[in-house]
Amino acid sequence: MKKIVYLIFCLIFSIFSLYAQEKSAPASFYIHLNLVTPGNTDYTEGVILLHEIYNGVNINENFVIGKLMAKRGTTYSGNRLNIVDINSKSAYTETYAGITTVNYHQGNDWELITCTYLGKKYLALKVPYSVAHHDTGFFFEGWAQSTSERLKYIATVTNGVVLNQEVHGSILPYVSNSYQKMDYANVNFTGNVGIGTMAPQEKLVVKGKIIAEEIKVQAVKWPDYVFKPEYKLPSLSETEQFIKANGHLPDVPNATDVETNGVSLGEMNKILLKKVEELTLHLIQQQKQIKELQSKEK
Repeated sequence: MKKIVYLIFCLIFSIFSLYAQEKSAPASFYIHLNLVTPGNTDYTEGVILLHEIYNGVNINENFVIGKLMAKRGTTYSGNRLNIVDINSKSAYTETYAGITTVNYHQGNDWELITCTYLGKKYLALKVPYSVAHHDTGFFFEGWAQSTSERLKYIATVTNGVVLNQEVHGSILPYVSNSYQKMDYANVNFTGNVGIGTMAPQEKLVVKGKIIAEEIKVQAVKWPDYVFKPEYKLPSLSETEQFIKANGHLPDVPNATDVETNGVSLGEMNKILLKKVEELTLHLIQQQKQIKELQSKEK
């Protein structure tokens, strides 16, 4: 009898353990993967298929959420590390994706693209190209699910020879359209920061246009000294002579200097304000002269 009770207890315990393991086990789409990279050699361009995306037919859920690292660096090969955080999802007729990259090697960066492979459309990453390939490999950790291939490396070109025409010929850039927000209480950069450039020469360098609701420039020596009695106001004839000789207003940089070196926003605002103030004084003087003439005529 004791033996039977013991066997029943063991059976119940086994069923409970299996149930608990099933409930606590990670989801099947969580992976830690060392990508297989056939054809990944020097002078080779390649792409990594992330997951299938909508291509005219409604699609089940596909996604890749995680970090991908490509590296090289041994006693006999140079140091290179390219990292990308991926957030992508495709379901029904929609696809949303965005990437954040870190590049420890001068050269190209990861690019989000679309391409066709075996007749199906994929969201993919174009691997940062360099003559020296990532000989240590490609590693991914995160969540990934695809109705077809997922995280598949394909070599597309080697030494100028196309290896996979279907993929290579269908590559198109994909513009990130996912909303990303970073909210920090305090960020401290000790070096130069570049946006769109890898070699910023100032504290902040932006290669491209900037849109802002407000820009505040702290300027010193604001030109209110123009209105002080001791200020020597240049006459209009002196200004005219300077313009004829130099082709621009006094104190104002010429076109060549601006095209070569740019212009300081704060400094230019001070110069323009100074000219407005000088012009205002001339107008006041002329107004007084006009009134004097009018009074004499009466």
